[in-house]
Amino acid sequence: MPSRRIRRAWLTAAAAASLAFTGLAAPAQAEDVPRDVSDPTVQQPLTTEAAPSTFAATDWTGPGGAASPGDFTMSPGALNSETTTRVNRLDSVLPKSGVQNLLAGANRTVTPWCSRDPFGTAADPDIKYCLQDDDSTSREWVPQGFTGVSDAKDNELWGEAGNIQLFASYDGWDPGREDDPDPATGDCTEAELEADDACNQKGVRITFVQSRVNPASGISETKYRHVLLGWTYINAADHVSFDGLHASEYPIQKGVHAGGIVWYGNYLYVADTRNGVRVFDMRYIMDLDPDGDPSTHDAMGADTDGVQTTADTQDKTKVGRHDNVWYSFGYRYVMPQVAAWKFKATQSNPAGSYACVPTGAPEGLLHLPGPQHHPGPDDHG
Repeated sequence: MPSRRIRRAWLTAAAAASLAFTGLAAPAQAEDVPRDVSDPTVQQPLTTEAAPSTFAATDWTGPGGAASPGDFTMSPGALNSETTTRVNRLDSVLPKSGVQNLLAGANRTVTPWCSRDPFGTAADPDIKYCLQDDDSTSREWVPQGFTGVSDAKDNELWGEAGNIQLFASYDGWDPGREDDPDPATGDCTEAELEADDACNQKGVRITFVQSRVNPASGISETKYRHVLLGWTYINAADHVSFDGLHASEYPIQKGVHAGGIVWYGNYLYVADTRNGVRVFDMRYIMDLDPDGDPSTHDAMGADTDGVQTTADTQDKTKVGRHDNVWYSFGYRYVMPQVAAWKFKATQSNPAGSYACVPTGAPEGLLHLPGPQHHPGPDDHG
């Protein structure tokens, strides 16, 4: 099976190598003290952003100077320790699902050899796969980074499951987000909130895709399931809660485009433009609808106050805990951020060029230093 990994190696090894140089094999605890944790909803990583450089067309005169190694150095996020505490607290309230179970119940179907062409003029490839209609025609979600189990595991299997691919998308549908007069709440009107959930800023989602043979029918199929990425915080009622991802430089999701992602071992690394890398853990995928029936509003656990909670995955206009009910913009699964790595050097690239890119490299070509977790029987559920 390494042939697939070799074929994908042409993508690039640059960003994955930067993971190796900074030792991003697993989350780490920060050595520095958080700059400001007075607002628990502030997300990490946080870095200082310089004024964008002025670019102008000039004649090429020769190669530029060597880049400073410091430009590619990262440090653990200042809130990593606090994030661990919050995620553990969330884990005590919400049930979890493993990757295999999530895929076994994947609720959406990919259509091969489809006729839809979102670009209108693109030449037909040898084979084309289309998502379901509402996904392939959505103006809300913009697909971005791509990775798969071939990057995560040497044997290209997650437990017993293979042929797993992941891609990230960011919520890009909110006209006026750049000049929103009230960025703390967004520009959704009350009517839009009631009628159109696309007006909400959901942040980033990861789509798990698997090609397989249906055990019941014996027919080959490709199924997928969306998972919302989340950021944990402690709300005004002293309850653990979560929000969608948004960039630190703007209260509304702007800048976290997830343009590069890498699944390595148990961890999913997501590029955060100009800030650094956000880390997620495959062992912490929260399930807000364990019985698979959204209408039942399943019982969840209790936080430190002992109050029992429930979940509502039918209401697509809310996220986090509200009046003892958990919401997730309508998504069954939520994957909270477990750590962050931030750039040490000031980032001034106005477009944001940093990305995590899977290399698909065969064993021995890439090694990420640091402690490695060897999954146990519960990790591949």
